[in-house]
Amino acid sequence: MLLRLIPFVFVVLWASGFIFSKLAMPYAEPFTFLALRFWLVALLLLAIAVLTRASWPSAGNARHALIAGALLHAGYLGPVFWAVAHGMSAGIVALIVCLQPL
Repeated sequence: MLLRLIPFVFVVLWASGFIFSKLAMPYAEPFTFLALRFWLVALLLLAIAVLTRASWPSAGNARHALIAGALLHAGYLGPVFWAVAHGMSAGIVALIVCLQPL
């Protein structure tokens, strides 16, 4: 049952980034907040992995996942949080990011 909820938890965590960026920016520097969010989510996912007894990736796959995660945070979410901190609406940022493949 818990395994079926994981995709929904992921979507909620991912989508909450836009909402919480707007709520947090008056109180935190964007990259500090992003780093805290990254570590909190990492701990949550680690707990889920341990509870579900998930198999761990090989060293090569883990390295690729770490690189992809770092690039997503630095190259995708970093500018999102920076733009919101400098006055852009979270809704406009979400719209721009969602249109990115176009």
